[in-house]
Amino acid sequence: MPNTEHPPASGRYVAQIDLVNRAQILAAFGPTAWAHIGQAVFARVRQRLAGAQIAWRGTSRISVEWRHGLTQASIEGARGRAGLLEALVMELSGAHAAARGVHSLAALSARWVDPHGGGDAQAHAPRNGEPSCMPTGPELACQRDIDQASSVHDAMREGRVRAVLQPICEAGAPDKVFYYECLARISARDSGASVAHQMRIGSLEKLGLMRAFDRDMTQRAIRLLAQDAQLVLGVNISAGSAVEDAWWHSTFAQLAASPLVARRLIVEITETARPMPGHCRRFSTKLRQLGCRVGVDDFGASHSDDTLAALGGSDFVKIAGPLVTGAKHSAQGRAALMEVIAAAQKHARLFIVEHVEDEQALLMARHIGAPFVQGFHVGRPLELATLFHGR
Repeated sequence: MPNTEHPPASGRYVAQIDLVNRAQILAAFGPTAWAHIGQAVFARVRQRLAGAQIAWRGTSRISVEWRHGLTQASIEGARGRAGLLEALVMELSGAHAAARGVHSLAALSARWVDPHGGGDAQAHAPRNGEPSCMPTGPELACQRDIDQASSVHDAMREGRVRAVLQPICEAGAPDKVFYYECLARISARDSGASVAHQMRIGSLEKLGLMRAFDRDMTQRAIRLLAQDAQLVLGVNISAGSAVEDAWWHSTFAQLAASPLVARRLIVEITETARPMPGHCRRFSTKLRQLGCRVGVDDFGASHSDDTLAALGGSDFVKIAGPLVTGAKHSAQGRAALMEVIAAAQKHARLFIVEHVEDEQALLMARHIGAPFVQGFHVGRPLELATLFHGR
């Protein structure tokens, strides 16, 4: 397959830009609103990419072609040609697009393709049948999600997103840390206090906007690993973000340039979105080639079989917390937990039990043979200053 991560060597360059949350906008606001929002995004792409031939036919894809090489105006602000698309999606994704009173957020994906037609032409847009943000009163519900997602993008721009680290420990010796998971915290603009963030992150997922957030948290983890040679960190990446496209160009380049960092980065693919099999497998394969470990988070919560199949294998599996909670209270819950663990062990070398919040859960994890555990009972999330002060 031709290399679609970098532009071809000839003077002709072709790129595909996908509006990945088209299905959500259509479902919530209808085709007229989508057409106006799509036109607004198209106009911004055309303004940004001077000198290119840009075509859009009302679908989720915008085609871009430079027939006589890239102009300096096109690559201004990017790190050369290879970084152009990454700079573009970072600049435009999450930008507001308004049409007829509807305010939406654009989620873009982009990649270079073979100008002779041999490249990967699959769109990164969600399948038409995937759930969208329309449980009741679709426009109102989706607008609430847009407001929540906008607040996260504002926090990212203003530096109000930070990482805290929670240990994953040996079940038999909780003082021995396997690695620390990077968890996001969002601070309020006025007080600096942490605000509830799970609902906000859920809104990003619903709207197809997780990729910018996942990239930001991964970059934070890489910087921390570069600062401390003893640290091993895990970072969550949504299954919907696990696509080897322009968003991850500089991240992969950093990991390739720092193999000692890559070996200490653990990527947890979360099951909150349905994975795109071919893309997800290429993404996880790329990470493993760079030296990272890749596993599945919240196994048993939703798309477990799909995620494992899409990854083509897993270094580890994290058992979903609600299964652990249920196992503490009934024989039926324990049977369900053991069934999920049996399925996990067919695909992964080890499994981790989450939500170990008390001694009962820890004893149960040991009883079922869990090598590693995570939860407040064995280790609460630590602020970076606290962790590094104690090292």
